[in-house]
Amino acid sequence: MRGACRRPTLSLDEVACQVLLKAYWHRYFDGTGQALANALALAYPRQVDYIRRNTHAADSTAAAALLLEQLVQPGFDPALGAEATRRYVRRKANITVLEYRKTETPDRYPWTQAGISERHYYKLLPMFAEKIDGRYVIDDHADLVRRIIEHPDRQDRDRGDRAVLIELLVSRGFTEPAARKWLQRHPREAAATAWPRGARPEPAEPGPTTSPATRRPR
Repeated sequence: MRGACRRPTLSLDEVACQVLLKAYWHRYFDGTGQALANALALAYPRQVDYIRRNTHAADSTAAAALLLEQLVQPGFDPALGAEATRRYVRRKANITVLEYRKTETPDRYPWTQAGISERHYYKLLPMFAEKIDGRYVIDDHADLVRRIIEHPDRQDRDRGDRAVLIELLVSRGFTEPAARKWLQRHPREAAATAWPRGARPEPAEPGPTTSPATRRPR
């Protein structure tokens, strides 16, 4: 049909590469040889060359081996078409270069400076930075790293204080689950006077005081 938009098609190299990848995913072979890496280099030369230039890989086969590490699990559906598959491989090539840069220059990244994983860093980041238009605004990276480093120490102190309060409440008759629930619902300062319902000791009543003048004779 004239004027119709032609859908990109897979090349023979891409078809052969996908067959080898499928066999690799189904464990028909272990992929330790160079056949699969060579197939990736032939099927996706631009992505492999991008990895080779940015990771100082020895050759295209070595660069393709780095790309293969990102393709150990199936992540695309060949039925979606050639362009969808190429986009997926391009994204994996970008991830390969990014991971290489992280290992080569770890001091550039705040999570390595703080001594935590990248995932943990992004879980803590909402506590220390404001998000505007989908991005976190960080004015002073050095101060951010310092506060993140100090954060586990505060957490450890909070856990220690909480454990002491739970022990105090249990000694007064609370069960441990009840003590935890009580701490969730009340300020910690109130634990000094907290007792289970019906177990609060009654205040001691003062004894009778009678003067010698009013004492009855025996």
